[in-house]
Amino acid sequence: MPQILSSVQDALGLITLNHEQKRNALSKAMMEGIIDALAQFREQKLRAVILRARKGVKVWSAGHDVGEIPESGRDPLGWDDPLRALIREIEAFPAPVIAMIEGSVWGRPRSWRISP
Repeated sequence: MPQILSSVQDALGLITLNHEQKRNALSKAMMEGIIDALAQFREQKLRAVILRARKGVKVWSAGHDVGEIPESGRDPLGWDDPLRALIREIEAFPAPVIAMIEGSVWGRPRSWRISP
């Protein structure tokens, strides 16, 4: 089963987190799937992207998959970390990327800004 689903409706891209067994934790495979979907949407020149979980989930995302964080005692989010790469792709995407949150969110990267 794919960890994300992507589709296009008119000029809108939809990325759906699809790994409820791990509460949509951001694993390397999931983040790479989101990055790939964004690249396809960029080529299609879509006007906006919605990032969501499947309807009715209790947890939108559990944050970074802690099973993949290295135990080196150093900052686990180096420049080449998939989470940093994902954040750069979202920030550089030429159209709005909207998080449609249903359920709880258990963590967020420090670099994401939340507006009041």
